[in-house]
Amino acid sequence: MKTNEITSLIEIQEYDTAIIKLEEEIEKNPTEITCYLYLGLLYLLQGKEDASLIWSFVMSQGDESEVKQWQKELSIILNTEASRQENLNKLAVAYLIRDCLRELEPFWIDNLISLIALKLENGTYSPEYLQELGLINSGFFNESDKIKNQKLLEKIIPTILDFPASVNLDFIGAIVNVIDDIDSFSLVLKNKIFELAYNQKHYNYASELNKIYLSLQEHDLTMIDQSFWINFTAKNFSETILSAETYLAKISDHSLTVYGYHKKILSLMANARWKDLLSFAVIYENLLNELVDLINKSDYKVEPIVCKYFYNLAVNFLYLDDSPRQYRNLQNKISYIYQYKIICQSISNNTNSSEINRIKNGKLRVGYIAHTFNRSSVGWLCRWLLAYHDKVKFEIYIYSISQHRDDILEKYFDTGINTFYNFKNSIQEIEKQIRDDKLNILVELDSVTQDLTLEIMSLKLAPIQITWLGFDASGLPAIDYFVADPYVLPEYAQEYYHEQILRLPSTYLAVDGFEVATPTIRRHELNIDDDSIVYLTMQSIQKYNPNIIKLQLKIISQVPNSFLLVKGRQNLANIKNLFCEIADEQNISLSQLRFLNDDVTEEIHRANLSIADVVLDTYPYNGATTTLEALWMEIPIVTKVGQQFAARNGYTFMMNAGIHEGIAWNDQEYIEWGVNLGMNKALRQQISWKLKESKKTSPLWDSKRFASSTETLYYQIWEDYLSKQASKID
Repeated sequence: MKTNEITSLIEIQEYDTAIIKLEEEIEKNPTEITCYLYLGLLYLLQGKEDASLIWSFVMSQGDESEVKQWQKELSIILNTEASRQENLNKLAVAYLIRDCLRELEPFWIDNLISLIALKLENGTYSPEYLQELGLINSGFFNESDKIKNQKLLEKIIPTILDFPASVNLDFIGAIVNVIDDIDSFSLVLKNKIFELAYNQKHYNYASELNKIYLSLQEHDLTMIDQSFWINFTAKNFSETILSAETYLAKISDHSLTVYGYHKKILSLMANARWKDLLSFAVIYENLLNELVDLINKSDYKVEPIVCKYFYNLAVNFLYLDDSPRQYRNLQNKISYIYQYKIICQSISNNTNSSEINRIKNGKLRVGYIAHTFNRSSVGWLCRWLLAYHDKVKFEIYIYSISQHRDDILEKYFDTGINTFYNFKNSIQEIEKQIRDDKLNILVELDSVTQDLTLEIMSLKLAPIQITWLGFDASGLPAIDYFVADPYVLPEYAQEYYHEQILRLPSTYLAVDGFEVATPTIRRHELNIDDDSIVYLTMQSIQKYNPNIIKLQLKIISQVPNSFLLVKGRQNLANIKNLFCEIADEQNISLSQLRFLNDDVTEEIHRANLSIADVVLDTYPYNGATTTLEALWMEIPIVTKVGQQFAARNGYTFMMNAGIHEGIAWNDQEYIEWGVNLGMNKALRQQISWKLKESKKTSPLWDSKRFASSTETLYYQIWEDYLSKQASKID
């Protein structure tokens, strides 16, 4: 039989003519098996159900060896026609043919991959289809039968993985056994892992996929590193310890070692393993200082994988000890290296802004840059200043980096009142826009919590650059000023800050208040009587330093019928273990402890603060937003004042609310204030009344006055800048 003639007729869809010719050929030569095979195909193309009957009849006529040969021939015919139909974009027909081919060759992996591709194309794919095909069992695959069309597989894998189901991971884990080009396939997985984690926020799913990737590329330090960060973001803190240890076991370079220890300390802190943490911290500090000296005294190059996080390497010390001279000195050195030896060498076309951006139309152009213009601590607090800026005297630009949109962003930031930009991760795009806007002042709110913000600030895109509100000053040489007030930094703090400290008259921050919902917890639900004294502490796990926990437990041990409510913003199980362990050591009854998960929204969280009689602040890292929220809810607070910025937020907020009761300067005073406030109901009522009255006159709750003070400060430093520039010219 002339198969070319039949295939030509199929191509022009002359199916009836082709059938007639085949039937004529069969009548002349009834043993010509190929005719029957094509005849079944034609019936299939016409939508007739006789196709399978024809093929079944043929297969029943031969012995085992003949049947195998005929099945192979039919497979080729069907695969060829399915491919042709796919090229014509006739997906339904192609799927019908390939589904028949699957019945004939159920283990032909390339055909199964094509079936999945067709399902994806026509929008009918679901992860359950992998189970139907049997592709989630590694035993399904014969390792000697490699995939021929790996390019098609690599094309569909990213789309398959967009369905966050465990069967997809089972499929990937199984199919790696029949991949020929492992490196090419691994690259597809690697790119998808980043997308799943950081664009789609499927952290746990991405973490599991990364485990498969690392089974193929076990020495890829980048993805070993990502194993840590993805799990850390997903709050899988037990996994992060393993990731950090795996990383440390595979490296020898000094900067990589320091970075590995940094991650190990983050993990130990997140798991509340303070005994291990403190011993590791001593080793880590020595290693970090050695690295800083090595970089400054030689041509040593920091490994690329470390560069992105280099600015952040000393931050953990803020949670461990209140030693600002030591910490600020180290942070300043790290930020100097980050700016001059990492960022400014790695970014092309970097030119510091030496041009004086003149005031336009009598308005000072001020930009604010952060990744937190949303439901975050910074977002809740900075919204008032940006809302109250004098639009007659100022042009305000908001540069939002790599953040999702939410109701706070849309209500307070992207309002049309100020110029708002929402950038992704393109530093070139952000840089160009800031240059085009010709700012007079650029204010960053992230400090050492966002790498892109610091990269932008390193470029010195505005004549004056300021840090306000964030973690603490970054120490970056390109930043000129750090905004403070009379309380949040001690008088001598300028001795160890690179940035010039700008002290506002009263407070470095003011808010007009907070939105509050309806409480969702009651005392009786926690088995606490109405006449009991309820203390509340509420922070992230890093702030629960064992030393402050001991002081809090001593307070409840001295106040009859008292309870300590511990609210964890993450990893409550580890927080609970830590508190219970210390309580056992101090012979404090565990019946006095209650542990609360974080609330669904910030509004509910604030409402639920009303369950407390007294809030106990943390040390050496105070609460900030949480302290303001408690003061707004008119609840007495006990805070211990330290020397570093992070240890003085409670102090400045209470002073600016007109509250002195509860401010402690040492451990003994912290305990005494805690006990006194618990035992003295009249004192608590007096403080609550003072807090209520403070909302009428306190600078802490007067954002308009704060905005005016800030604007005055901006004009002062701008005039100082112009004066200095003029003196240079003279």
